Amino acid sequence: MRADAKAPTIWRCLRPVLQLEGRTSPSVEPCAPTLSLAIFQRQVPDYRIPIFERIARETSVDLTIYSTAFAAPVRGATCVRLSERKLSPFLLHPVLFSRTFRRSHDVLLCEGRLALAASVSLALAQRTLGLPVVWWTSFWRPDGTIGLGGGLRGPVLRRILRSCRAIATYSQAAAQVAIAAGLPAERVFIAYNSLDTDLLQRVEKEYRASNTSLNETFQRLGINARSIALFVGRLTKGKRLGTLIEAWARVCRGNVGAPLLVIVGEGPERVRLRALVERHGVSDKVLFTGEIRDYISVCPYFLGARVLVLPGAGGLAINHAMTHGVPVVVAGGDGTERDVVDDGVNGFLVPESDAEGLASRLHDVLTMDMARWREMSEQARSVVQTKANINCMVGALLSAVHLAAGRYPVGHLTASTESLAKGAAMASADTLGPA
Repeated sequence: MRADAKAPTIWRCLRPVLQLEGRTSPSVEPCAPTLSLAIFQRQVPDYRIPIFERIARETSVDLTIYSTAFAAPVRGATCVRLSERKLSPFLLHPVLFSRTFRRSHDVLLCEGRLALAASVSLALAQRTLGLPVVWWTSFWRPDGTIGLGGGLRGPVLRRILRSCRAIATYSQAAAQVAIAAGLPAERVFIAYNSLDTDLLQRVEKEYRASNTSLNETFQRLGINARSIALFVGRLTKGKRLGTLIEAWARVCRGNVGAPLLVIVGEGPERVRLRALVERHGVSDKVLFTGEIRDYISVCPYFLGARVLVLPGAGGLAINHAMTHGVPVVVAGGDGTERDVVDDGVNGFLVPESDAEGLASRLHDVLTMDMARWREMSEQARSVVQTKANINCMVGALLSAVHLAAGRYPVGHLTASTESLAKGAAMASADTLGPA
């Protein structure tokens, strides 16, 4: 086998971009030693498992994940369950302060939150401790803004960012915050937040190829021959579902044939939302399915939907919808929507809490002719194929990790973060794809 065939996968991902831009290759030996990577995330939800498993499959990485809770085992990685202590306003994880932890790894990719004492202290002291840190953050604030925040928060975050070897963000807006805080642009990587888009596409393909027609499936679920708007997510106040139901009542009074709002999810707002639906007189036009977590069971709702609506906080539902070619109407989000929703092209952006504007855009998508809808659907899929997919996300995270570890000298790796993500997408199917 040629030495090049054993080269770290991430380099094979980035080579096409660097060659196209006339840049030299990173100074990495083809058979560089395996990188011991530690990831610290306080809780590992189910949608993060495929991302971490993909990283664990890299031949250049030996992965250990530290967390207080895992939604499922992470194949290929060592999972360490942490104990947690509260010392307001901080959460303490003693293992991460140990010398053994620091000496066991070459680089740390950590959840970037000020409440996590280990993330803060290890980032600030990384030069003294000798453990390079990648701060992984969205800079999303509860008020919906993307930024450092005021008070002591701003100065502390600036110091952290300037101390870190690299920053991984979820969006362009967050990357701009890091650069404005004084971090060199070449140390900022955008890992567009993504589900396991490869798996979602396989599930859709299997549904469309099955002997049971989609219409029969829609009939069984009670969504056949309806103009469907879909919401998927937790039923919480931050989702602003009251605004959605108010908007939906306006839609139902318009000229829309057989409208149906399908709400997939569970949460503390369920009872209040049902009462609100009754009050607006649209009980026969709203379907609460309850929580549906697995991709196979929820797929028909996406395939039957005309539009996905996100009235409040969130972002991964957009990625889910666009993977299946469903246009979106977003009146909130988490900052990531600005990178993937091209207003009027693959969906619409609406001001927060604007029930009238939300209703107007929902009406537009539900009543547009099929040719126009197919154009929007194709544009939605295109965003996933080019940048908002699991391959791009893993590629950007690994780029940040390798740069922080010194595998990629800053002077050599100067392509834009978006180009780096696209470089991962350009890799062959067996590079970062399923085994």
